[in-house]
Amino acid sequence: MTNESLRQLVTRLASRGVSIDGARLDHHDLERLTIPDSAAARAAEQLAASAQPSALTNHGVRSYAWGALLGLSESRPFETEVLYVAALLHDIGLLESHDRGNDFEA
Repeated sequence: MTNESLRQLVTRLASRGVSIDGARLDHHDLERLTIPDSAAARAAEQLAASAQPSALTNHGVRSYAWGALLGLSESRPFETEVLYVAALLHDIGLLESHDRGNDFEA
């Protein structure tokens, strides 16, 4: 996923009337939406691509986009790398290959 493809995804959703917390997406917030370029982000992308179905990975990317846009729209500081990695892999425990026998919430 590239920054441009992420923006295109969110723009398509916005054109369908999707809003964040009842507010329309602000073009300036959308320009600030980026995917972190770090070793941790690339490792999470590789793990997601190799371990998860693409639908689950896409869900993680959308989760990152909405979380980041919500933070930007409310001027809340957040660490993009941490949010991206967490969002991308937040459901990996649903897969048998990554289920460690605990409750999913644990």
